[in-house]
Amino acid sequence: MPGAVMRMRRLAVVVAVLAAGAGLVGCGNPNPTAEVRLRMDEFSLRMSPGASDEGLIKIFVDNVGELEHGLVFVRAKTVDELPLAPDGSVDLAKVQVADQLKPIEPGKYRIAPDLFPGPLVVLCNLVTDGVSHFQRGMAARFQVRDVGD
Repeated sequence: MPGAVMRMRRLAVVVAVLAAGAGLVGCGNPNPTAEVRLRMDEFSLRMSPGASDEGLIKIFVDNVGELEHGLVFVRAKTVDELPLAPDGSVDLAKVQVADQLKPIEPGKYRIAPDLFPGPLVVLCNLVTDGVSHFQRGMAARFQVRDVGD
């Protein structure tokens, strides 16, 4: 019997090691570690800080305006290079959209987009009563840094 007990203990240790290893394979940190603050109103959008590491980024959004605003993250080095649609909004069919949120009402929100390295422009692409929020100044540059492997 002592041999059988010893084999069972070894088996239990092997199973425990395999289970622990399986939990680590391909497993990054699913929780955002970088924190960014984004404040918007009529008609401005400010981010602090202006850069973050790649991956899930915790963004605290504070819409202090009276209107709803949307958030679109597009690949671009500058605001000026973004193509416009006839209504003054950014022509999203002509840019690479990294992430996009539905319009949000005034209030505080927490979002966690998964962003890849490179330059981004964060903007509100809504048009309200013929007024393009983007053209009125609701855009900010944001850099996502590559942290390597």
